[in-house]
Parts: sequence; C-alpha cells; structure tokens
Amino acid sequence: MMDRKIILDAYKKGPEAVISLFEETFSKLEKRIQELEHASKKNSTNSHKPPSTDGLRKPITKSLRKPSNRQTGGQLGHKGHTLHLTTTPDHTITYSPTHCTCCNTSLHHEPVKGYRIRQVYDLPPIQIEVTEHKVEQKECPYCHSIQESQFPSTVSRSVQYGPNIKRLIPYLTHYQCISLKRTKEFFQDCFGLSISEGTLVNHTQAFASQLQLFVQEAKEKILQSSVVHFDETGMRVEGKTHWLHTASTPEVTLQHIHAKRGKEAMDAGEILPAFSGIAMHDGWKPYDVFTDCRH
Repeated sequence: MMDRKIILDAYKKGPEAVISLFEETFSKLEKRIQELEHASKKNSTNSHKPPSTDGLRKPITKSLRKPSNRQTGGQLGHKGHTLHLTTTPDHTITYSPTHCTCCNTSLHHEPVKGYRIRQVYDLPPIQIEVTEHKVEQKECPYCHSIQESQFPSTVSRSVQYGPNIKRLIPYLTHYQCISLKRTKEFFQDCFGLSISEGTLVNHTQAFASQLQLFVQEAKEKILQSSVVHFDETGMRVEGKTHWLHTASTPEVTLQHIHAKRGKEAMDAGEILPAFSGIAMHDGWKPYDVFTDCRH
C-alpha cells in the first residue's frame, strides 16, 4: 500500500506531482498483475512445473476431428466388440411351456417345435483347491529297510502355495499396479485366503529372479533403437524419496528404482552409458554427461 506521507508530500507540491505519483504507482501495479496472470496460466503442459501442481481441475479436451454430419457412436459397418453365441456352452437349462396361454390346454406331452436361445457369460464359483501329495512308504521284504518315493521338486514344504497363486501375485501387484494391502484384501475377499504382505513380496521377488534373461533382452532391444525416451520421477520407498527411471521406445519400456536421481542411477540402468542413438529427455543437466549419444 502507498505510504500516506508520500501522498501528502506530493499533494503539497501540486496537482502534477500527485498525477505523476499515481501514474508511477499504477504502472508498477499493472506490471505486477501481468506477471501474476502469466504465472497463473502456467501448468505442466506449457512449463517445467510438475503435474502435481496442476490441481484437480483438468482442461476440457477438444476433439481434433473435423465436424461431420455423422451421428456420434459406432458407425454402420464398423467391427463391433461384443459377446457372441457359442456352439459349445458349458451348461444348458431348458424351459418348457406348461400350458397354452390362449386356451389353457396342457402342453406337457406335446413335441418340441423349436428353440429360442439366450446365453449368459459368467464366472464359475471361485474357490481354493487343495491338492495333497502323499509318498508311499514300503518295507523291503529282503532287508526290511523302509523305502519311500520322492515328492516332486516343486513341493518342498508341508504346506505351501501353488504355481497359479504365485503367478497371480506379480500380475496383480505389478501389471495391474494394485497395492500390497489391496492385493491381500483381494485374496481374502475372493478366496478366503489370508496371505501376508511379506509373502506377497517374497513371491514377487522370486518371480523377478526368473526374468533376468527377459530384462537383458529388453535392454539390448532398447540399445539397438535409434531414438529412446528417458525420464525420472520422484516416489516414496519406505518413507524415503527414491527415483523411478525409465528408458522407453514404442515397443519396450524399462523402469528401475534408485535412491539417486543423477548419473549414478543412470549408470545403474545400463542404458545411457552404452547408448549411441538420440536421447530424448527434458534437458536435465546430468543427461549431458553421456556424450556417446545425441541429445
């Protein structure tokens, strides 16, 4: 706010001094308003501001298609995606008319003239199956030693989870991106099975150890690409800030989490140090350390 003493001093000097003072003040205010309006229009799409600063309001999307006389929705002749009648249903339920609705004559002993069919796609009752493995013990009739068969190598404990459950865990937690807590709730709600979060993590790590060959093949495919997109974003791991680093092409995306954001983490990703194509990124300075590729 303008100081009262400054206004009185200008008043004593005459009208021109007052006008000059207010012109100078208004000029500063207009400049400040323009700066604030410009800043308020910035978001993650037109500046370096992160998406988290955009707030809950989302811009109204506008179609890039040119207007036409066609109605909205599926067009005549387009390939639809819907259920189809199958010729091999798992179950069939037949409903017979009991009497004529016109004259009330019984139809119990009349031959069938035809059918109308409707089908319902649904899931069967979901329940856990328990398979018991038993190895027989026998006594040798000659030396009287007790001999027994061997359990399969995949059955190593007295009670354990089977391969289908083990496969479902990483599918839910990593492909469908469901949290450990909600994955645990899923097994409890759908199967009545209580699985601890620690068990979920252990099975996920065991599954990850089987993917090393696939990960190496993915890295080689990315390194052979002419253009690769790189980025990193902050995330919380056990209450601490870590960074999710990505290297992606239209066909393959590799992600790894690291406690650091810069060169140390990029080296750990094993892509940028060996990449010689075009690296697309946001211009963050540590990327410039890698000189074998174009930026």
